[in-house]
Amino acid sequence: LEDAWEGSMPAGTAAGLKMIAATPVLKPFEREMLGSQKHHHQSVPKETFVTCWQLSSVELWWMWKVYCETERAVAIRTTYERLDQCLPPCYEQWPASFPLLMGKVQYGPYESLDYFTPLGQRLGLAMSKRDCFQDEREVRVLFDYAASGHDTNGVSIPGVDLSELVTSIIVSPVAPEAFRDEIETMVRAVGYQIP
Repeated sequence: LEDAWEGSMPAGTAAGLKMIAATPVLKPFEREMLGSQKHHHQSVPKETFVTCWQLSSVELWWMWKVYCETERAVAIRTTYERLDQCLPPCYEQWPASFPLLMGKVQYGPYESLDYFTPLGQRLGLAMSKRDCFQDEREVRVLFDYAASGHDTNGVSIPGVDLSELVTSIIVSPVAPEAFRDEIETMVRAVGYQIP
């Protein structure tokens, strides 16, 4: 989905940064400080790797409709606790290490001065969405790749035991039976006994 506000700075956060930059001790540096903060926050969508999960005990029909472009789709089910336990604390890319951060997305009215992400925490923007998306009840695992200097379209986190992480694989309710069989064969072929 395309949300023009995703990764952007809520009005309350922007106002808070302006207020801090306008304090007497920082006033001489206000323009540079705000410019740097704006650039810093605009780079979040390009330099942050995110994996998104929905925190729900039931399968929601509208999630299939919104997020799947085809009837040949699967959802991976786990728990918040398993996700937290199975992921390593860091993504390692020699010579650097990037902490993996996990948490529930915060939802709020981006246009309100009363809603803000933690000041100075650029990844707060990656953990925040407009309140009209609150039905997603999203959990995100992310890391900031900015310091690496690398440009890549994706990463693989080694060392994750899928048999410990995944509690079930759910095939789309509108998928053809042959696709269900194909998924089951594929899972078994790589040695997993995931229901």
